[in-house]
Order: sequence, then structure tokens, then C-alpha cells
Amino acid sequence: MDLKDLLNKASTSLNGKPMAGLLFKKARINNGKGREVGDILGWDCIVRAEDGTCFSFYVAQSHIGMTKPVQIPCPLGIRIISSYKIDIEDAIKILNKKDCGDTFVDVELSWPLVPDCNEPYWHFRMTLGNEVFIGANSGTGGCHKFKELLNNTQKMEMTNTKINDINIKVGERTKVELEDNGGSTGYSWVIGHKPDSLWLIESYYIPPEDPIPGKPGTRVFTFYGAEKCQDSIQFIHVQLWNKESAEIIDCAVKIS
Repeated sequence: MDLKDLLNKASTSLNGKPMAGLLFKKARINNGKGREVGDILGWDCIVRAEDGTCFSFYVAQSHIGMTKPVQIPCPLGIRIISSYKIDIEDAIKILNKKDCGDTFVDVELSWPLVPDCNEPYWHFRMTLGNEVFIGANSGTGGCHKFKELLNNTQKMEMTNTKINDINIKVGERTKVELEDNGGSTGYSWVIGHKPDSLWLIESYYIPPEDPIPGKPGTRVFTFYGAEKCQDSIQFIHVQLWNKESAEIIDCAVKIS
């Protein structure tokens, strides 16, 4: 469904309320991992009406239908998207030409309200911990590999975020939850060093229960202990176009 159709359907569901544009959309991915557009089941969307009110709803990728838009407080830190040229199918084709991994666990479209962003961006998180930004108009962008990120940034320990060490048995799962603004500020959580025996099987964002503008939600990473090991893992909070902003949390990992 293109943006014009999406906004028209939202308007129709709201008794003809005129829509100004899209603010944000996030993919729901089949089994939490995808390689092609067919792996995307649908989109969680936030749109803004011309009167300044905002609404959220889910729309199925296969045009099955959509849920009734529900009014929410408008998120801060993102611009209105009135049009874009690169759809998700073309964005995935561009993604597959980059040496950044071939399996994505998270896909978002937004336009962060920061000077360096002059167009909307597709944001892919990959299973390898890498991140890819692709301009939704220009098609340009790059792969931000976590190893390069670590080599090119000064490490600054985060003092306001604490994570318990990971201590699980082989075959067990565990979740790490981090405060996150859902990409609206341009910041993103990236996984740095990670032992191969600790598999990342899922990553998703939970909006705040009380959707107050500016209030952060939660980024959840789900891991699986595949083999015994004693190592560490790094979680990096960074604006990917400003690598000097990186803040890093180190956690011990023990799989017994």
C-alpha cells in the first residue's frame, strides 16, 4: 500500500478527517526475521491529521485490511512524511547490495528531526548487530558495522543505564530491556561485541504505556544460549551519523 492510499484509508476510517502525512511506521516481521518483502506481515503506523492530532493503527502488508485508527499523543522529534520515492521492496533490494548481512530483525521508516537528516530514512537492524540507513528519496545510505563503530568511537560509560549480567544455561532464553525513544531522536541501540554462542533471536520496540510526548519506551533484545561460554557483550547507544555520540554498556555473559 503506497503512502497516498494509506492516508486515504486512515482518513476514511476517521469520517473523512484530512491527513497531513505519515510520522512513523514499523514492520511486523514473520517469526522475527526477514530477508524479503514477503517476510513482512504488515506495519504499525502513526499518522498526523491536518488539525495536529495523531493516530496509530496496524495495516496488513497483503492489503487484507487495517485496524481502526486510535488517537494518541503526537510523538516528538520526527517530521511529517508527505511523500517518498523508495518503497520497502526497493529498499530491501538496495539493502541486499550492501555487505551488511542478509537477515533483518527490525525495519522502520521515519524522518528524525535533526539537521543531518534531509529526507525520510528506512532503518534496518540486522541479525549481525549491524544497522543500515537508506534514504527513502535518494536511495543512498550505508551500512554501520558494529566493529567499525567500536573502532571509530571513544568509549563513554553510561551512568544512568544499568543492565544485569547475562547468566543462563544452554537452551535458555533471556531478555535485555533498554530505555529507548523508538528512533524519534535519531539514537539507536546497537549490539557491539557479542559471543557467537549467545544468539540474538529477536529485537523489538515497546511504546510507553502512557503515551506522553517525549516519554521513552523500551527496546527489547531476546537472546538464546546455544553453547557454554564465559565472555561479555556490549550495548551501544549512538546516533549512527554521529559516531562520536556513542555510549557503551559492557555486561558479563555466562552460559553454563
